[in-house]
Amino acid sequence: MRTSQTVFPGAPFSSATLAEASALIEALDAALDGWGRLWRVPELRRIVRYEFSGRLRGSLGRCHQGKGSVRLNEALLNKENRHLLLETLCHEAAHVAVWRLYGPRTQPHGPEWKRLVALAGYSSRATIPAGEVNGLKPSSRRVGQLYEYRCPVCEMVHLARRKNSRWRCRVCVDAGRSGHLIITRSGGDGRGGGR
Repeated sequence: MRTSQTVFPGAPFSSATLAEASALIEALDAALDGWGRLWRVPELRRIVRYEFSGRLRGSLGRCHQGKGSVRLNEALLNKENRHLLLETLCHEAAHVAVWRLYGPRTQPHGPEWKRLVALAGYSSRATIPAGEVNGLKPSSRRVGQLYEYRCPVCEMVHLARRKNSRWRCRVCVDAGRSGHLIITRSGGDGRGGGR
């Protein structure tokens, strides 16, 4: 069994907090056991090593599939976010399971991953809007400039957070044109969230 010191950031713990942490660890481990049986990866609980981190800023979870290491945003420990905690752990554990079942050449959120997440009873969304998460640190919500790219031929519009002079309008390129896009506007607050 994992200790609360490896799962929860910060110390010291009171006995009540240790009891709550222990109950949470048992619930998360039980969920991993269940998903492992469901996905036919019985060693999933043994393989997945999860921890909570205050250093995650742009996502609720990160996974290194080959190592089975999962880092979860500590904002998920807030009671208001507990419903997202299991969903995020499932999301990341499914990456590990896909790696074990199909190898490293699968798409991160491809059909194999989507199937496993759906089997576990969650929607196969790759991101969670920042507004659904309580207690995110301010830098977890990306604020930045948005650029509007516009095709001068077909008037297609694409919004992006960064400049890229190589982007092209796919419709125009497919029609034999250059597809060159013009940046017509920059600005906006660019609020977003992610897993």
